Amino acid sequence: MNQPDVAIANRQKSTTGRSYEPPAPKWVKTSLSALNAVAPQAAAGLLQHLFTTPPRVAMRPEERAVLATAQRWQSRVRGELMSGYEWGDAHAPAVLLLHGWGGHAGHMSAMVAPLLAAGYRVLAVDVPGHGNSPRAKVALPHFHEALEDMAQRAGRDQVHGVIAHSFGAAGTTYALSRGLKIPRAVFVGPMTQFGALWDAVRSRTGVPRSLIQRMITRMEARFCLGFDEVEPVALAGTLTTPLLVLHDLDDDKVSVAQGEALVARWPGAALRTSSQLGHLKILKDAASVNAAVAFLARP
Repeated sequence: MNQPDVAIANRQKSTTGRSYEPPAPKWVKTSLSALNAVAPQAAAGLLQHLFTTPPRVAMRPEERAVLATAQRWQSRVRGELMSGYEWGDAHAPAVLLLHGWGGHAGHMSAMVAPLLAAGYRVLAVDVPGHGNSPRAKVALPHFHEALEDMAQRAGRDQVHGVIAHSFGAAGTTYALSRGLKIPRAVFVGPMTQFGALWDAVRSRTGVPRSLIQRMITRMEARFCLGFDEVEPVALAGTLTTPLLVLHDLDDDKVSVAQGEALVARWPGAALRTSSQLGHLKILKDAASVNAAVAFLARP
């Protein structure tokens, strides 16, 4: 095993994530393989382009109906346009909703009515490249800064809690580690170990570990961060925000082992599991939603 292989193997230890998307088209695999043979850095650039371009997921009619009742707004994150939504009394404490990779604000829509009924104001966004926001190439810092942007709009002293899904939980953890103050947090199906992302890329594309390592190195230079240092399980031990993790035992995208790993390292964090809901249905499951709202409402 060469040095890049060792680096990737180390990143993947104890990671039990699953594939996030179906296998890439054959032409993508063939193109990456051919380009890697003659121009490895160009191949890494192409892989980075594919990796940082989130898939688009259509909204369901019931999700659109909830978003249609919101006050709409727009802002920019790292120069990219972002669509935002707000519900409720402008003077009420705010709860921020952050979707996952390839998701959109509609995925969080079942949270809105219960939060409003509990007396909160609710804000949500389509992170750049997602939902109703224009297409863009994005990464962890965009999720972090999308949350910062919501907090700024809500009034930082008015923010009471955050509910984040999947990769949105990674962005939230990073934001908390960089000083964003949020009294309580709920993570749903959280992505906590980035080795799962590299596993997914390799599974989808069939590229060698050495090419994934080159992509990682390019991205770390581009965003001035080290993925090993900013993954949620690495940051968890430094955080004191009260945290509830909701994770389904049958999650088909992010293994419950990732939620367990985060709770084991985050002081005082609690885990609530469910079954037969998977990665998305848990967001609309009444018992899970009620558990999230009840946790945020604790004194």
